[in-house]
Amino acid sequence: MIKGLSNTIQEIRGEGIEPILEFASQTSKDLGIDDYFPEKRRKTVNKRLEDLETQSREDNTCYLTAEEEFKRELNLVHDRILAELKERYETLEILSSDFYFLTGPALKNEPLNVLKRHVADFGLKYSSDVDVVELSNEIETFENQAKELVEKDLEKATPWIC
Repeated sequence: MIKGLSNTIQEIRGEGIEPILEFASQTSKDLGIDDYFPEKRRKTVNKRLEDLETQSREDNTCYLTAEEEFKRELNLVHDRILAELKERYETLEILSSDFYFLTGPALKNEPLNVLKRHVADFGLKYSSDVDVVELSNEIETFENQAKELVEKDLEKATPWIC
């Protein structure tokens, strides 16, 4: 789900803001609202070196219109959202692998000694929060109970995060 959202935002950023602005302009006209960007004090930004070819080397500043500033700010927002989604997706992948032994497929298919090894690794990683011996005993008990309680579809009884 996070990957899908990230891909959608990347598509929106790649397409540019023009379709959104056209839609907003048409909507504002339908509502009888002026569709313009009010001009305020112009913001100066340094131009990139390749943009300076058409201007003299001494004048390396550029004045952005309100619309250009809006586009620039929107791209910054998209970039920030994409970076945050990427970080969260990576964190969820790590947590998903850390907690894999608690999922239905693992409880159904993994032998008890493998599950206990996962519990030990988990206990090392989260030693301040987990009592490994207690969790190991609980996994052994729960594995047997889960197989009896959810006879048919233990694999579907717990969701996959990623």
